[in-house]
Amino acid sequence: MPGTVKDFSVSYDAINEENTFTCGDCIKGRVVLQLGKEAKIEYLFIKVKGDADVRWTERHGDDDRTYSAHERYFKLKQMLISEEAENTKVIPGTHVYPFCLQIPEGHFPSSFEGHHGNIRYKLEAKMKRSWKVKKKASAKINFATKLDGDTAQLMSPQFGEKDKKMNIFSSGSLSFKAQLEKTGYVPGEMLVVQAEIDNSSSRNLKPKYKLDKKITYIAHSSTKIERGTIFKEEGSPIPSKDHQTVTQELMIPTSLPPTILFCKVLRLEYKLKVYIDVPYGSDPEIKFPVVILPVHRHGPWMSGGPVPFGQPPQPGAAGPPHYLYPPEPVRYPHPGPPPANPIAANPGMQPPPFFNQAGAAAYPVPAVSLPMQPNVTDQLPPPQYDQVTHPAPSAPPLYPTLPTSDFLSSPSAPQYFPGAAGHDFLSNPSAPQQYPGPAAPSFLSSPSLPSADPGYDPPTYEMVFPNPPASGSSPNSTASDPTPTKPPS
Repeated sequence: MPGTVKDFSVSYDAINEENTFTCGDCIKGRVVLQLGKEAKIEYLFIKVKGDADVRWTERHGDDDRTYSAHERYFKLKQMLISEEAENTKVIPGTHVYPFCLQIPEGHFPSSFEGHHGNIRYKLEAKMKRSWKVKKKASAKINFATKLDGDTAQLMSPQFGEKDKKMNIFSSGSLSFKAQLEKTGYVPGEMLVVQAEIDNSSSRNLKPKYKLDKKITYIAHSSTKIERGTIFKEEGSPIPSKDHQTVTQELMIPTSLPPTILFCKVLRLEYKLKVYIDVPYGSDPEIKFPVVILPVHRHGPWMSGGPVPFGQPPQPGAAGPPHYLYPPEPVRYPHPGPPPANPIAANPGMQPPPFFNQAGAAAYPVPAVSLPMQPNVTDQLPPPQYDQVTHPAPSAPPLYPTLPTSDFLSSPSAPQYFPGAAGHDFLSNPSAPQQYPGPAAPSFLSSPSLPSADPGYDPPTYEMVFPNPPASGSSPNSTASDPTPTKPPS
């Protein structure tokens, strides 16, 4: 029906100034659907996905051969109108469907756009109406690689040296050393190069600096390499027969894409080349790998200043920034002993941990013996439940309320130790009341037999049957008939 859908779009909320997302972030947004007429919608969903694609064509003789490859990192989907609803009727007007999708954890490369490939992360909404073509709406997401805590190699300085003997158009020799204070930089940061140059030649020589990039597209067993120069700068000339130590500051462009190493189909690398321009001869050069890091939401990764030439950096002089590591636990001072001394009353218990000790967690996991300790609850700071955006789960809390000091004397204590012995509070009703058995006389004894007692003689027949039986009858017949015989008249 023409004109039914007037607007179908997707948008999201930025979470930082750079408008970037990384692993673990939640993407909150909304899908807007504006209808001019009532419509029957089969389903409506929103998804977020990350993909890498490369594609290029090469000429082989008279044929053109195309190479391509694809890699998927993740794909998440949230239904806004389920298919089980069976053609949901939506009235005319503007409808807003909020969503929240959390990016999973993993080593995913940053967003990138190249001539023969790209790495893209995007939101995509899709709607299907009865007997209509599917409607789609999408929005790109700027994804930044999440840095882990192992950044020691990125903070290590780099050194190099080169010697050259002059040939035809000049005489003498050249020797120079170069140093970078570290390996990892962010866009907009200053890259400082220190060089010690010993010009023993007959010419004035000029140091130069160049930052190159290398993009490698990979499709199965085929590769395509693209090279380029980011910037090129030169320093002041070094006079002949002179020895100088020079420092050059190089600004990394703010729009420079981060280094890509976690992708199987695309790689992006940078190298800084420091060289001496020798007229009419080959230039001696030193190459340093440079890793461009994504701009973090808490600010650029700035160093603590250049390192003196030829000396290794002092510990902590140019350490990695605090945001590259997980936040340290909040430490609370120990409030002191509780009013009652649970350790003295219970010698087998362990004392509570001190939160100001090195390495102690802010919220330690309670030990098994903690339920036996009174007043321990006062020593643990309560968790901040108001910061949790999700509804409270039905499972018991992480830090349950511990029992009070009258726990050991409570009548309900035997419920925790039903198998213990030697305590008065464990005495229960006697076993015959719970498992009564039949009396021994009713099960084993026979009413026709006298009880056997070795201390007495067995009873006589007359004692058992005081009325003698009639003549001609047997004792057995009399015993079976308890009616006495009528005496003779």
